Amino acid sequence: MKFRFPTVLTGLPMTGLALTGLGALAGCTGTPPPAVATLGSLPPPGTLEFPGGTAPTEALGQEIAAQLVARGFTPADHGTYLAQITTSRVPGKAGLFVGNGNPDAEAQWLVAPSPSRSIGLRVATVTLSDRATGRELYRVIVSEQRRNGKPETDERIAQAVAGTLDNGAAPAATGAASR
Repeated sequence: MKFRFPTVLTGLPMTGLALTGLGALAGCTGTPPPAVATLGSLPPPGTLEFPGGTAPTEALGQEIAAQLVARGFTPADHGTYLAQITTSRVPGKAGLFVGNGNPDAEAQWLVAPSPSRSIGLRVATVTLSDRATGRELYRVIVSEQRRNGKPETDERIAQAVAGTLDNGAAPAATGAASR
């Protein structure tokens, strides 16, 4: 009697190749890495002024402010740089779309929409501007997909921001932000 592999839903024999394919699919179910988009170069350390005179109050914003301080920036009432740190949750199937003010130029996604209503985005933006001129010197936007209703942690977003601060600037865009 010849041995036969058991059949699966389709009625086709399951081979070693099919088992390998199922194993590979199981490995693809993890969360994609945070998407990172940067503009400009991180300026040399100096004094930072936060809007309203206070550092962010949310935990992720506080972590990012601490990362800037760890890299030599110092909070001050009238700093060399204006540091704007924002964090947000974007609902599923929504994104952040921006034009550049020129109607003839192509607008772009800062954060591409998530593929599903059940998957939202957690977004952190850090902008450093020259306080005297108002010119934006550096911006990083980090976004990560989040399944609605699941426990969340901002550790990967904080690490991605730290990576861009360590490098001074990351590639123009990676992940979902480059779509």
